[in-house]
Amino acid sequence: MFNENTPSIPDGLTHRQLAHLFDSAISEPSFHGNDSGEVEQLNDEIREWTLRSQNLLHHISKQADALGEQRSAQQLMALGSFRTHVMFALQALKASQI
Repeated sequence: MFNENTPSIPDGLTHRQLAHLFDSAISEPSFHGNDSGEVEQLNDEIREWTLRSQNLLHHISKQADALGEQRSAQQLMALGSFRTHVMFALQALKASQI
């Protein structure tokens, strides 16, 4: 599974080792948008997408029985997968805003 070139994962780190890793790590570039209007527009679109997605999930749950009668097993599995992906996307969005 692991080859010789794969770095091993240590069982533990001392505070000094962790501090050294932290100090030597490449910092991620932060977003410095010059146009705050574009950032605000994106934030508005994300809020709108969130509300629409939550509304869609609510309607899917509310109409579950009717949806089951009108679709094949394969269509229901696809709809369930879609629902799961929307839920994961909402969770990812929530985690990104922490």
